[in-house]
Amino acid sequence: WFSGFNTDLVTTAWVGFDQPKSLGRGEAGSRTALPIWIDFMRVALNGVPEKALTPPESVITRFVDSETGKPANPDDPGAMEEYFIQDAERGDTAATNRDPADETPAPIPEKVPEKMREKLF
Repeated sequence: WFSGFNTDLVTTAWVGFDQPKSLGRGEAGSRTALPIWIDFMRVALNGVPEKALTPPESVITRFVDSETGKPANPDDPGAMEEYFIQDAERGDTAATNRDPADETPAPIPEKVPEKMREKLF
């Protein structure tokens, strides 16, 4: 299977059998289902203007080292932008109680909090 989306549409293409069975040598979702997904989305999004994804207010971006996950400067060659729940490293509800005018960056945790992925999605 292959899933993808834009701001208004989520689509999954699935190729397979009712009972577990190989699709054939070298075949997988990215190779087998992706072309179907592309063909569908090409038609479904024809003429639809592209819109940027807007994260919720409680989600912030910071640069981290792509190998260690630790904070990095945007100019660092291994830096990548990553998404975080604001103030999640403190384990409290401070993010919802912050002054919206406060643009002070929340610190990035040295260790990713447990179940961070579940908190984001």
